[in-house]
Amino acid sequence: MLLLLLAQASELPAVLWPPPAPPTRMSGSLRTIFSADDYPAEAVHQRWEGKVVADLSISAEGLPTACRIVQTSGHDILDNKTCEILLARARFTPAKDRRGHSVADVQRTRPIVWQLPPPPVPGGPATTAIFSYEDYPPEALKKRVQGTVRTKLWISREGRVSACRIIQSSGNKVLDDATCNIIKLRARFTPARDADGNPTEDTYLAPPVTWRIP
Repeated sequence: MLLLLLAQASELPAVLWPPPAPPTRMSGSLRTIFSADDYPAEAVHQRWEGKVVADLSISAEGLPTACRIVQTSGHDILDNKTCEILLARARFTPAKDRRGHSVADVQRTRPIVWQLPPPPVPGGPATTAIFSYEDYPPEALKKRVQGTVRTKLWISREGRVSACRIIQSSGNKVLDDATCNIIKLRARFTPARDADGNPTEDTYLAPPVTWRIP
């Protein structure tokens, strides 16, 4: 009888206890950690872009304590900024051991893409091809009104200007309105891309447009 019981017991599946520990989880998402304002000024000036992946050492309290780049953007300034932001802002639900106690862990991030808004294509608001002397509003020309206009543009997935807002007026509504009307009618852009490489909507601070009478 004892031999029979032992034989039957040997056929039973093994039961693991405690159950496997849950892994580390990020609180929130990378989208809430990074913003356009974080782009390093030098990288913007040089138009440096790239994709970064990092390994983060996570404490038992869920705080990142170290950051190691495992895929570089090709630019130290973007790599260093990535780690700086992750260490300052990222928070995690810590991993647990088999007894449910919080433990330190290492977490690899998803790719973090540093990407600038697209520059205007030829014929965009930064060139003289969009504006000509014939565009000068007759009313402003007659009164010899001059001025400089700065605009913020909303760019569609198709690279067209869907909206235009004056952020620095020329001091004359006629010139301001003419600026936005011409940009919306003629300007074309290479659309921005999301992390998957698909065209996406974006905003663009256009170079100043100066209306000047010879």
